[in-house]
Amino acid sequence: MAAQRPCGPQGADQGQGLDVEHDAGLAQAALDETIEFGKARSMALGGNAKSRMPGNQFAVADAAMLIESGRAFLLQEARAIAAKALAGREFVPNDAARMEMAGLVARENSQKAVDRLFAIRGATGLFETGNFERYYRDVRMGNLHAVNTPDLVREEVGKHIFGIPLDVQPRWA
Repeated sequence: MAAQRPCGPQGADQGQGLDVEHDAGLAQAALDETIEFGKARSMALGGNAKSRMPGNQFAVADAAMLIESGRAFLLQEARAIAAKALAGREFVPNDAARMEMAGLVARENSQKAVDRLFAIRGATGLFETGNFERYYRDVRMGNLHAVNTPDLVREEVGKHIFGIPLDVQPRWA
């Protein structure tokens, strides 16, 4: 018998829910702190606040959009699963696949957001005396857990979309 992805709450809870929102929270904290940093720090040339540089404005805007879009997809799928559970409807493999997709998008968007913000912070962002170094480091951890590795999630979602059982080998044919 072909291996199937668990459906319903147990399928959606394979390391997805809270750790994904944790990554989005780290990215949001990095954004909030970088906004304050940009307002408080001045540029070496000209003396204007870093927040007045268009490139920094673009980076903050990109980060905010990445965080919000990842959260929106995740919330959409979580609400769909909750509504299905409340209605007593049967879960199908597509439910877990969609939750995996939302989790991956949210995790990768969080990491991209923090990367964009690093351009504003510069090398001082990696000093261990500040919080930004922790955000930069920790937001990457979400993609390192075996169940959450981006390629594994992409493989499982791709197999689901093509209708291929998860246990079909070779994996990397």
